[in-house]
Amino acid sequence: MVVVVVIIVIGLIGLVFFATNQTVNVTIIEFSSPDNTCGWNGLTDSGFSEPPGGALAFSYYNYGNNTTGSNTAACVVHTVTTNTSGFSITDANTPLITPANVTNFLNFTVNLPDSSYNGPLWIILT
Repeated sequence: MVVVVVIIVIGLIGLVFFATNQTVNVTIIEFSSPDNTCGWNGLTDSGFSEPPGGALAFSYYNYGNNTTGSNTAACVVHTVTTNTSGFSITDANTPLITPANVTNFLNFTVNLPDSSYNGPLWIILT
């Protein structure tokens, strides 16, 4: 009986240690947009570290494409996706139509992988 209890305790300690060692470490958030939707192509944001399996909500200012002068042209973000393995995007408020000279917020949720990850997270906008 004592041996079984010891094995269970060692197993639980190992499980807790293993679970706390897993981390989703996003070193940088890279934005990509093949058609440079609303000027997003090439923008970056700071990374983050979170436990696997969670979800994080993001909100970004969305300005229109820059035009000559101080005006901002209207633009539309149709989709927000990712091609980073294990991640997914949900709850995006798209299509997001931003009229000229107006600021909107682009909101979406990043669903994290169920296992450890270390590297960039690519967000693709069209």
